Amino acid sequence: MALDHGRHEVAPAAVAPAARLSLEPLDIGFGARVRDVRIQDLVPAAAEALNDALYRHQLLIFEGQSLTAAEYTAFGNMFGPIERHLLEQFHLPQHPDIFVISNLKENGRAIGHTDGGFVWHTDMGFAERPAAATMLYTREAPSKGGDTIFASTYLSFEGLPDDERSYYAGLDVIHSFEELYRGRKAQPRDEERKRWPDVIHPLVRTHPVTGRNGFYLGFGDVRAVSGMEQDAGLELIKRLADLTTQPQRVYRHTWQVGDVVIWDNRGMLHAATPYDKDNDRRLVWRISVQGERPFQAMS
Repeated sequence: MALDHGRHEVAPAAVAPAARLSLEPLDIGFGARVRDVRIQDLVPAAAEALNDALYRHQLLIFEGQSLTAAEYTAFGNMFGPIERHLLEQFHLPQHPDIFVISNLKENGRAIGHTDGGFVWHTDMGFAERPAAATMLYTREAPSKGGDTIFASTYLSFEGLPDDERSYYAGLDVIHSFEELYRGRKAQPRDEERKRWPDVIHPLVRTHPVTGRNGFYLGFGDVRAVSGMEQDAGLELIKRLADLTTQPQRVYRHTWQVGDVVIWDNRGMLHAATPYDKDNDRRLVWRISVQGERPFQAMS
């Protein structure tokens, strides 16, 4: 089975400098801290600079924030229309654009999602139009653990010889909603399962604004690589993920209360790390931004 990815030529865009933001790049090849900004003070005109900075650095870190749900939602909308999470039971009451990640309970009921994201992945890869960006805002942080780790798929892809890049550019990957939720505690409703059939995305994805190419992969929702035996295809995905996530290429974010981190899913893998769910507390608000259908336009 083959699906049209909407492949077309993309001229790499000149990403304008984010002159209105004070950026401190990380020393790992991607990511930047945004200094001296209160998110609630940002005006809509800042959206262009924010998006330019995100496209340039892939990941932005804002520290020491104190946001209401409405302010956080307004910030999310600066990056595009918000994609609501399919597990509606963990939407923040009165604010369904915000998805709650937490081990806390109220009146014996879990207020947030706890059992996902602990493998390298990109958000909503099972969707025809996966999330373009994801942001997390930490309201309560565990005393130990609960970090999030990040790795750029651009860096691993760009470091390969031309012939290997060309080979990988010819492969497609089957992503599966069923695979993602297999064995999890929190299960989607039957109508949600019907909404998300398997999809095929290119293994090498082109960024729609910058024209940059990188691997589009992850664990959890990958069923197979088209044209390969299933085991061989999954082994290829593991090998490329291992290449991408070598320790020297990984940024580990240790959360503090008030941190907001946003990343561009198109060329980024991330994973949660464990913490003591029985004796510690974690409360995080997540927002995802709607994306486009992945395509590849390598010249």
